[in-house]
Amino acid sequence: MRWLLATCVATLLGAGCGQTEYAPAPSKGRIQHTAKPLADPVQLGQQLFARCGCAMCHGPDGKSGIENLNAKTNEKVPPVIYVAEGYKPDELKQFIRRGQPNIDKMRADGPIPPLRMPSYAGWLTDAQLDALQKYLFSLHPVGEEEKF
Repeated sequence: MRWLLATCVATLLGAGCGQTEYAPAPSKGRIQHTAKPLADPVQLGQQLFARCGCAMCHGPDGKSGIENLNAKTNEKVPPVIYVAEGYKPDELKQFIRRGQPNIDKMRADGPIPPLRMPSYAGWLTDAQLDALQKYLFSLHPVGEEEKF
């Protein structure tokens, strides 16, 4: 459990998204690809989802999130398979750029939820954000609505 918490904290601080150490990412550092770019943006988005640490909190398949004490989203990091229901493509890319520094509490008198989504502004190029958005939209189950 300590490893998982340390990994999530490191992700929030910038590791896992092109960073080699658990340290804050440079403010203008971009994710660089050393291999030939993928032709399929959904496949590139899937790789970015894993490399940027999204899978550590949202689940490797985007279907389940880890515990986030007192978060209004059922005390879990929300799944991302339903983002196509609540966002237009440009809105989702803007949300990823901005992150979510404040998480609503389930109980007003309870603790502040410890996990927040970091901002990816300056880390991902527009093409990478586009690929990540396409991958997230591809996860939406056909004919199924969010169960939250």
